[in-house]
Amino acid sequence: MPDENKMRLIVVGIIVVVLVLIGVVWYATGAPGASEGVKRSIGKLPTAGDRALSNNSGNNGNGLSFGAPTPQSNAGESPLSGIACANANKRPIAVMIGSDPINRPDSAFSLADVIVEMPALTSNVTRLMAVFQCNEPREIGSIRSARHDFLFLAKGMDAVITHWGGSYWALNMIKNESQVYDSISALGTGNQAFFRKSNLPAPYNGFTSYERIWDALVKAGYHTTNRATPYLHTDDAPRDARGAGGTLDIGWPGSMRTRYVYNLEKNSYERYWGGTRHIDSLDNNSIDPKVLAVVYTDQRLANGPGGYNDVDIEGSGKAEIYQNGQVIQATWSKSVVDKQDPLHFKDASGKEISFVRGQLWISVVDKSTTVRWTPGSSAPAELQTGDTPASLGG
Repeated sequence: MPDENKMRLIVVGIIVVVLVLIGVVWYATGAPGASEGVKRSIGKLPTAGDRALSNNSGNNGNGLSFGAPTPQSNAGESPLSGIACANANKRPIAVMIGSDPINRPDSAFSLADVIVEMPALTSNVTRLMAVFQCNEPREIGSIRSARHDFLFLAKGMDAVITHWGGSYWALNMIKNESQVYDSISALGTGNQAFFRKSNLPAPYNGFTSYERIWDALVKAGYHTTNRATPYLHTDDAPRDARGAGGTLDIGWPGSMRTRYVYNLEKNSYERYWGGTRHIDSLDNNSIDPKVLAVVYTDQRLANGPGGYNDVDIEGSGKAEIYQNGQVIQATWSKSVVDKQDPLHFKDASGKEISFVRGQLWISVVDKSTTVRWTPGSSAPAELQTGDTPASLGG
């Protein structure tokens, strides 16, 4: 009899273990018919297909839901944009892109999680660094040279910087501090990641793609998982809690000048560049950041050849954050010693600012640059460009 009881206990134990294993497998693979729901909970920045979706489902006007993330996406939010996506645990990729009018419209700005824009030459032409994590653009460019101040910012986002050459200072830093700054260069071992387009003259015809960069990153032996310090993120404010908005003008010279007009319905900022609505050449997406950050710095002519810009982007200073149609007076800081330290943004009380989920556009301006915010939802979109800068840089 004791043997029979023992056998019964063993059989019951086996049945319990089997049932538990079945439950684990069922949970991991998803309940029948639930796979589509899981897929739809993984958000991304706007694409042409997304913009065609219905705008009547509590979304941001682009067919994308920016509501509270589902449990499945909590661990899969981009630390940079706060958007839930399948690539959230992959290392970000930063790409240097030119602002030169000859290659506008550029490719892939609408698909970046973060854009950093600042002068490459003192009080002159700007350069942009697009940081990709959630999306994998099939074409990015045109690719231009790196500047040393962008290296600091890319490192703070744990991004591999991708470029076509660079300034004297940037190339020396990449060479002499190779353990600090991970780089994929068209003039180095990563040259197979780049291609030229025949409809543009050099040096404005260099392009790449996310797939090409990622392949070069893996072959270079760089780490592939995300180590970036995440920003705090929040949902869009309800429509009736948003500010009246207005227009932000950044007085960079000539065709570099930018204007942002707040769109209350989409809760985003429509970007104008040199007097023209900024449109991405990929799928004709408009550039509509969710958050604008203006970072005030001291800038000067860098020592050495090339006449390039030198920006005090490590340290601290004044900042302004534009989101939800409102302006937040803030401060920025970045460690001079710890290169991995990101840009931090805090409000007047010293509390870290939570960004609305979506694309973050950071404009790093000289303290002498005219930055003007005109309140009101009916601000005009027209913008006079003035003369194009005489030198567009290398």
